Amino acid sequence: SRKAEVLQHVNDQADEYKNTAPIHPGYLMKTLAECVKPDTIVSTDVGNCQIFSRYYLPLHNPLSYMQSGVWNAMSFGLPTAIVAKLEHPERNVIGLTGDGAFMMTMGDFITACELKANIVMVVLNDGAYGQMIPQQTKQYGSAYECEFLSPNFTEFAHACGAMGIRVEDPNEIKNAVQTALQADTPAIVEVMTDKQYTLPTYT
Repeated sequence: SRKAEVLQHVNDQADEYKNTAPIHPGYLMKTLAECVKPDTIVSTDVGNCQIFSRYYLPLHNPLSYMQSGVWNAMSFGLPTAIVAKLEHPERNVIGLTGDGAFMMTMGDFITACELKANIVMVVLNDGAYGQMIPQQTKQYGSAYECEFLSPNFTEFAHACGAMGIRVEDPNEIKNAVQTALQADTPAIVEVMTDKQYTLPTYT
């Protein structure tokens, strides 16, 4: 089918970055898709996590993939993941967010720990509002005030009494996510991603 052809094409493109560090967001999402079971709930923020997850993550049912829609509200991913886990404690819940969006409500992660809402937050850490860089560059010729200093989100998870895993090698993505999903605690999988990325293309 046409859908299968497109998926195969973008998967092949993602594989071109399977040994690249910082990690390409497309390869991250392609690998993450292998951890998304039919009953998994994914909530996503806006930005690169949303752009690339749309290409690679499977949709199994109406609650498979939750996003803020046309409003593009930053920091939607974390609180939505918490509520989804409280409503469906028997299902795996993965939240996708960038470092900028996560910092807007990262205090809510402590609430997840208090309520024992064992979510897995995958944080794309590129030290920037990554989606805005190419947008501003295309429109204005350069990007302005898009880069910033992110904290160590893995250490933040540990400070909250949760699991934290930092991933710098693309070959460690799947094991890190699976380990986090099996933990009896909320978890943050901090993935060091590349802000200089290429989008999938297909005809």
